[in-house]
Amino acid sequence: NSCVHNSVTGRRDGHLLFMHIISLTQPPFMQITNGIHKGLADPTYRAIEGLSQSAMKSLMRSPGHFKHQQENPRTGTPAMIMGRLFHHLALTPDVAPWWAIKPDGMSFATKEGKAWRADQTGEIVSADQWEQSKGMAMAVRQHPALPTYEATEVSVFGEMDGVKVKARLDALAGDIWDLKSTDDARPEGFGKSIFSYGYYIQAAFYLDLYNEFATKKAESFYFVAVESEPPHGCRIYRLSDAAVEQGRNEYRKLLQVFKFCAAHNSWPIYADEVSEIGLPGWAIKESANLFL
Repeated sequence: NSCVHNSVTGRRDGHLLFMHIISLTQPPFMQITNGIHKGLADPTYRAIEGLSQSAMKSLMRSPGHFKHQQENPRTGTPAMIMGRLFHHLALTPDVAPWWAIKPDGMSFATKEGKAWRADQTGEIVSADQWEQSKGMAMAVRQHPALPTYEATEVSVFGEMDGVKVKARLDALAGDIWDLKSTDDARPEGFGKSIFSYGYYIQAAFYLDLYNEFATKKAESFYFVAVESEPPHGCRIYRLSDAAVEQGRNEYRKLLQVFKFCAAHNSWPIYADEVSEIGLPGWAIKESANLFL
C-alpha cells in the first residue's frame, strides 16, 4: 500500500472543513492524493483539507475551542514565527530564507525604518528572534545522537474512521523525528510537556498515518527537545511504547468526538453545572514535602 507523491493534483471548490457535514466557512481546499508527499511547501500543506494534530489539541480542550480556532486561525504570532524560523534553520538550512532580519535598534517610526520595511518581501523577524532561533538550531544540529535524515518536512494525507486527516512530519530517519522547543529539556520537565501539550497523541497519530502508506514502517517516535533559552540544552528521547499506545487510544476518542459534534453541528465548551474543585494531585504531593 505504498504511495509516495511529489505534486498537488488539483483543486476542489466549496466551503468544506475536513468532512462534508461541517458548515464552517473556509476558502476552497486544494485536493491531493492520499499518501506520503515529499517536497510539498508548507503553505500548500496548510491549504489541503484534513484534521491535523494541532487541531486535535484544541479539540482536547473542548469542541467549542476547536470550532473557534478553525473560524479564527492565528497567523503570524511571535511564537509561530519563532517556531517556523527554528525549524527552518534546524531542518532545511539550505532552503532559501523567507524572512528579513530587522537591524538591531531600527525604529519603524523613522524615515529610514519605514523605507527599509517597505523594501522587504519576506517576513520580518527581530535580531533577538534570529539569534535565539540560530542558537537553538545549532544546539540541535551539533547533538552527537542526531541521525542523518532521509527526508524533512514530509506531508502525509489519509483518512481515519471516515475523517480526512493530515500530518506534517519534521524528519524521517527510519523512524519519525520531531523537534520541540521547551523551557526544560530534562526528563521530568519535558515529560510534563509531553502530557500537557499532547505530544504523545501527536506521536501515535503520526506513526499510524505514516505507516498506512510507508513501505518501510516507522517503529518509534523520537523527540529532539531543545531549550529556548541559552545555553540551549538539548536532549533526545524515544517515546515509550506504552505512551504511544495511550496516545493512540486518545486520538481515536478525539476522532469520535469530532464526528459526533460535526454530525449534530453542536460544539459545546464546558459543562453548565456547578462543580466542586480542590487541589490537583501534584499540589497535594508538593504540599506534603514542604518544610515548615
